[in-house]
Amino acid sequence: MNKTLPDNFHMQLKELYSEFDLTDVIITFEDLTSVRFYPLNELQALQMDYSFAENRFVFATYESDPIWLEDDVVYMAPHGVEANNGEKIAESIMEFLKMLSSENRPYF
Repeated sequence: MNKTLPDNFHMQLKELYSEFDLTDVIITFEDLTSVRFYPLNELQALQMDYSFAENRFVFATYESDPIWLEDDVVYMAPHGVEANNGEKIAESIMEFLKMLSSENRPYF
């Protein structure tokens, strides 16, 4: 797998993608909704799909709603809603990952 990371990659994401192969990582919850992490080779196209500001980097989706990192904080917005109306869902990637592994998902 090519580990060449995009220039606008956030440090937290560099650590995550350098450590793990996120190809086909989909976390499905009891209510059958899911979060999908995108593999490295699909991230540039994903940025074009959501066309956010350069300081926002989409790395996952929840039921097609973009999840992005901005200033080390994780946000989400319903698909079709302007990113300015995004909602903070975690203070960091690590907090986000812990939230996903928790039985008590506070946001989803």
